[in-house]
Amino acid sequence: MEQVDLNDLLLELEDQILLLQRLAKDAKLDLRLKQRAEGYRKVQKAKRVVSEISSLLNELEAELNERQE
Repeated sequence: MEQVDLNDLLLELEDQILLLQRLAKDAKLDLRLKQRAEGYRKVQKAKRVVSEISSLLNELEAELNERQE
């Protein structure tokens, strides 16, 4: 009888290990998705900064051209 209980415990332990492995895999995937989203946000912010700098440079160039005329 005790042998059956040990086998049941081993089966339950194996199920728990498989569940933990799946949870770890899901957590890894979630982390990767969050990192991609963060990277995307950083790229978008950099694009806005570059656009703003470009706009300011265009304004400066226009002002220089006006002064030279």
